[in-house]
This record gives sequence, C-alpha cells and structure tokens, in this order.
Amino acid sequence: MKVLLRALAPVFVATAMVTTAEAAPSQFVGTWVNMNSKTQGIVKFTVDTNMKIHLYGACAPTPCDIGQTNFYTNGTHVADMNHKAATAIYNLSFKQMLVTFKLSANSGRVYMEHYNRFTDNSGRQNYWMGERFRKVSTMVEVPDAQRIEPEN
Repeated sequence: MKVLLRALAPVFVATAMVTTAEAAPSQFVGTWVNMNSKTQGIVKFTVDTNMKIHLYGACAPTPCDIGQTNFYTNGTHVADMNHKAATAIYNLSFKQMLVTFKLSANSGRVYMEHYNRFTDNSGRQNYWMGERFRKVSTMVEVPDAQRIEPEN
C-alpha cells in the first residue's frame, strides 16, 4: 500500500497544481486604457474577479461595447502559478477575435495583440494589431457604450 501511495503522490501533486494554476493573478483585475489615445482598435478593457473580460472598441462618439467573455490566464509551465499571460476569444456576428495579453514586469502595463478574422463575406482582409495598455483602476467600471451583437 505504501508503495502505491508513493507512486501516486506525484500524480496528486501535479493534479493539485494544474487546478490551482487556473486561478489568475490579481494583477490582471481592473480597468485598462490604451496608451494610444488615437487607436483604431481597442480603447479599453476590464477584467473582473470572476475572470471575465469586457472589451471596448474605437467608435464615435462613444466606445463600441464588444462584449464580455472568459479570460484565461497562463503561466510559463504547468506548475507556474504566477500567470503573466492570458487569452480571450470573441465570436461576433461579423468576425472572430483571438486576443492575447502579456503583463509587463511592473504589472501596471499590458501588451495586447488581437487577431481578427472576418466571417461575414465582406471581403475585408483578416488583420492583427498590437496595443499597449496601462491600468487606471483596480475597480471594474462599466461605461456607456454602443453594443456590438455577438453571433448566436
């Protein structure tokens, strides 16, 4: 029995680490604004304590409400619980977006890349964009915004 327990101990430890590793670091939670005030991409995003992200795009006169989805954080290896990267996927009525995030060393900045694939037969070219954000609040704010409808 002791031999069996010794053999299974690493499996139990690895399972516990994987489960725990899915918890994101608190550095991502809050409101982030684009450092480029003239961006044509994402102007702001929020991450709440339930690991939901809400994106806002560059529209006039108010930002477009791209919507909320799951926010998945990642470490550098299976046992790394200090997550500094994350991803989110949006399926909108006219495009799909894969969004990646990387915390900077001081955790007050995030580098985001979003990859956009159009699904509406509009002929528009798929594109990606890299943008830098700074944290403005650890509280999640909900601004007025136009709503972009997700695909059903």
